[in-house]
Amino acid sequence: MSVSRTTYLDSIQHKDYVWCGNIPADWSAIQQECEQAVKDHPECWQTLVGDRESWDGLGDDLNKELDKHRQSGYSPYNTRHWETTTIQPKLEMSWEGEIMEQLPLTNATSRPTLQPPGNVMPWHQDKFIYFKRENPGHDDHVVRFIVFQKDWQNGHLLQAGDSFVTHWKAGDILLWYPDRWHLSANVGITDKWTFNVTGILKEEVIWN
Repeated sequence: MSVSRTTYLDSIQHKDYVWCGNIPADWSAIQQECEQAVKDHPECWQTLVGDRESWDGLGDDLNKELDKHRQSGYSPYNTRHWETTTIQPKLEMSWEGEIMEQLPLTNATSRPTLQPPGNVMPWHQDKFIYFKRENPGHDDHVVRFIVFQKDWQNGHLLQAGDSFVTHWKAGDILLWYPDRWHLSANVGITDKWTFNVTGILKEEVIWN
């Protein structure tokens, strides 16, 4: 059964998050490719509160949000992460397209992200600034799916709304309403990987 994207978004608006199934894949091989990419591309490391150029009004707004984190005590030393969109054009992985095709999105763009132990992405809302600039006129239907690349391990967590997310399996798919406040943290002893896919929700979505 499928429903309109408006109906689907309305159905999750008051939920902290929803599980959207599992994508079967050779996640071990995918992980190996990602880990090799980290070694080959150290330029993809960045921090949440590092210096960023402001290109227009949207860039100014983003920098103001980042300043709030800096004022709260977050620093380049506790917000480090590695992601493929740090450089332009973005670093492409061989498997990304096959995974993205299984999500109900158009104009999708993806981002494997490594969060090493001791680092956090503090409480925030996603603004999709870059994506909306490249895809004007679709603001109401831009969403971000999170696909987990590895099984959950102790100390790996997300919080969406009032709920903590743990115990995921490789290939599990998570979604929350676009403006949901959330955070990501790695207070464990192993690397935490997620695969974020942002796009325009298709006009018809399979109802789970």
